[in-house]
Amino acid sequence: MPRLSVLALSLTGVLLAAAAMPAAASSTPALSWSPCGDQQVQCATLPVPRDWSAPQAGRLDLALARVPARDPATRRGTVLAQFGGPGPGLPWATDPARRARLAELTESFDVVVFDVRGLGASAPLRCDPATATDDLGITGSQFEHTAHQARLRGFARTCGDDALLPHLAATDVARDVDAIRAALGEQRIRYFGNSYGTLVGQAYAELFPHRVQAMALDSVLDHTEPFAESMLSGARRMAGRLDRFRDWCREQRCVPGDPLRLWDRLVRTGSGPATPADIRLASMLYLFGERFDLLAEALRGDGSGFLRPDVLRPGHLQPGRAQLCLDLPTDPADFTGLAELVRRAERIEPRLSAAFVWFQARQCAGWPVPASNPPHRFQPAGLPPVLLANATEDPATPYDGAQRVHRMLPGSSLITVAGRKHGLYLSGERCVRDRVHAYLLDGTLPPPEFRCP
Repeated sequence: MPRLSVLALSLTGVLLAAAAMPAAASSTPALSWSPCGDQQVQCATLPVPRDWSAPQAGRLDLALARVPARDPATRRGTVLAQFGGPGPGLPWATDPARRARLAELTESFDVVVFDVRGLGASAPLRCDPATATDDLGITGSQFEHTAHQARLRGFARTCGDDALLPHLAATDVARDVDAIRAALGEQRIRYFGNSYGTLVGQAYAELFPHRVQAMALDSVLDHTEPFAESMLSGARRMAGRLDRFRDWCREQRCVPGDPLRLWDRLVRTGSGPATPADIRLASMLYLFGERFDLLAEALRGDGSGFLRPDVLRPGHLQPGRAQLCLDLPTDPADFTGLAELVRRAERIEPRLSAAFVWFQARQCAGWPVPASNPPHRFQPAGLPPVLLANATEDPATPYDGAQRVHRMLPGSSLITVAGRKHGLYLSGERCVRDRVHAYLLDGTLPPPEFRCP
């Protein structure tokens, strides 16, 4: 997930019945592994239904990779991992630098990764980036909002596979995970999910709780909070980030005087080529990406710092959009409802809440496929205790979301790490890694509320 990415953590779900799934999974063919990349990695493909509710209506091939346990004699089983994005998973096996982060896991387990359907080598969509919308600032009228929706529908039409577009939600991926489990010959799985992979994990836990042996979810994407509530939560987080930026800037003496008063003046007058809307959007992205240095640089400059293309057109908006719009519906989609939501958010934080809400809402406003996995609370029956981990200031998956998921999973443990890291295990956080390994090996959990030193 890019450093400046911002995710709207608003989710709810209409789940398809899973009654037919055990039979479908049990008939899954065994995998045929062959060397790929280098001799340490094996690859395979697994055919799965394009539409799990209509298994005979076409298939697609999932691309999988396996890093075998170092010593087959001491192998303890398999860990199936989804490392986030949504994006391709195979590079975590085929790229030596990424694979090195899995070395401790492969002391005891085979590690299997896969490309999520619609991405990488798993029936990838071919959306035309030239038609992608980048008008993500504040909307001034119903006309502008309707025009944006039309542009996003046009972008979706370039993706090619109209039959696949409705079947890319985390619930569809969770059914793919169960097919992989069956193809591996495992009665129950050990699953590790990071970021978006935690959304897939939650969907799997709800659909197939009895098939989980262990589940570790790192940097937890909350799949419980409706869109409007997540926007108000975001406004509260924005207020906190503005306070932290002011404190940091005063300590660093990054600009003369009060940095927020300087910011207010620039918004009133513009800053060189940057319009007030440009300043609000870029500042919001800098603050949620915890890039205080870049915001300070922009405040000191001629306004060009508010127009960096990597800020105003964040790369995370295109890859995976077709997947996320099925899980992260931006309801209400009408201009009047969104404008009222903006007013509510601005009462919490007046400077940047409007930019935050419009930015989030317009990522999927006009997406032509209805969200099949909108937000909902869940309490899967029969699920073993789950291990969660989250940083207190994670800019992409907020800590309060991890706390909500923790409260909904009886017997779960939440590891808390102070700071801003996203992807604690993969970033090498020793305290988290040790407890993940102990849990996956023999089910040992830390206390329900555990803080890393």
